[in-house]
Amino acid sequence: MPQPKQKPYLTYALDADGKLIHVDCVSTGLACKCFCPHCKSELVAKNGGNRKVHHFAHANGSDCVGAIESALHKMAKDILQEHKCLMLPPVLQNGIETQKTFEKVEIEIFDKELCLRPDCIAYTERDQFIWVEFKRSHEVDVKKAGKIISARVDCIEIDLNSCELDPTKVRNYIESSCEGRKWIYNHENPQTFLICNKNSYAQYHNFDDEYYFEQRMSRHIAVDEQNTIVSLYNLDEIDTNKHSYFCIACGKEVYIDVDDWGNYSFLHLDGNTPCEDDFYLHEAAKKVLYGRFNTLQKFDVYIPQIHLCEKRNQCSFFNETDCSIAIPILYNLKAHGYDSCEIEYKFPNKLFSYDAVLKRSDDLKTAIVIIIDADTCHIEHENLKNRAIEVIVRCENDIFKLYEEPLREER
Repeated sequence: MPQPKQKPYLTYALDADGKLIHVDCVSTGLACKCFCPHCKSELVAKNGGNRKVHHFAHANGSDCVGAIESALHKMAKDILQEHKCLMLPPVLQNGIETQKTFEKVEIEIFDKELCLRPDCIAYTERDQFIWVEFKRSHEVDVKKAGKIISARVDCIEIDLNSCELDPTKVRNYIESSCEGRKWIYNHENPQTFLICNKNSYAQYHNFDDEYYFEQRMSRHIAVDEQNTIVSLYNLDEIDTNKHSYFCIACGKEVYIDVDDWGNYSFLHLDGNTPCEDDFYLHEAAKKVLYGRFNTLQKFDVYIPQIHLCEKRNQCSFFNETDCSIAIPILYNLKAHGYDSCEIEYKFPNKLFSYDAVLKRSDDLKTAIVIIIDADTCHIEHENLKNRAIEVIVRCENDIFKLYEEPLREER
């Protein structure tokens, strides 16, 4: 049976000047005049014997669980400030990491505009800067990440969980390793996300302190409190300092998540059960088409027109079934009098509402029905006399195409 892992010792503490100092560099006992990096309580130095690992302990006997974390956190900040060198993660996917040397590094400078205090601000020779956040048990939270992304501040997060409380190892990790770091935002690659098919994204949800695993497609489209559609494809639309964002399908609040590779997506807040992928695709497609119709000057649709063989009058084998072809012709419906788009529209005396209906004023005879097929989330339309266009969506890429590409009526 494996032995339980030994609890690490607090070997560094704050001296009277607030600097980290090793236990072997101070007097024994209370004479060390040292304090806990986390709770700032008085410490005793247990460095007088040879049988046990030399370490600090709280004079009041408390077990401060955040002491080592705080010591490691401060050690990383001090090392970066002193040596001004950092290994940056790749800017672009499949890129290479870069070791960067800075002109100066400031620690915990409060940003009044964003009301944030980054761990470090590292300045380049051209007075450009990068925020550096060190992670131990607490990562950059969703509100902070949203502010950083919205403000377009270059920022990386470095995970220190694999580091020991040893300045040599911590420095080597910061300056030479490419592990455990990601961009929260980088101006050279501001549109970082990965479009995936359904059931390709894992999300953990917290309900009454109990976590369960949910497999969901990563999502990049949402709406703000005014029901305006926004997309992570265009970060100029996103500003978490001014807006909250909600699922375009179920309406529950979402936030911007940054995964371990620096890719963005919208996730439901803990406690908000995410809606099904097919429902999300269905509602996103419907609302994107509605928004497109009501904001753009054109709404193009390919309508197939039947063309008969030019030699039909000269051929004894001619028949309309075998000697005809449907050629798609591009029509701007708005130029042909279509002036309204209604979603969830129900025709008189019909059982079901249709996803969207395009109309010329109140003329129902020429109305065009749009039916969105999102796999399990769709309805079979009745035998309407109206022209119907089926829109098939199986992934988010199909949604993004709806922003600009013409619809197609298939024969």
